[in-house]
Amino acid sequence: MLVVGHWSTIPEILKALGYPEEVKIERSAYDNLFVVVPKEEQAPIVLHLHY
Repeated sequence: MLVVGHWSTIPEILKALGYPEEVKIERSAYDNLFVVVPKEEQAPIVLHLHY
């Protein structure tokens, strides 16, 4: 599934998916890519990449 959002919505989406850490994205940053790998009984693995 691909989810596209803005600097203000992506942290909320990651939190809703179970990612416990706070994510801050600068308003001027346009090169972020987050890959979320769900885990059954644990918090998901989140890869923060830049392109």
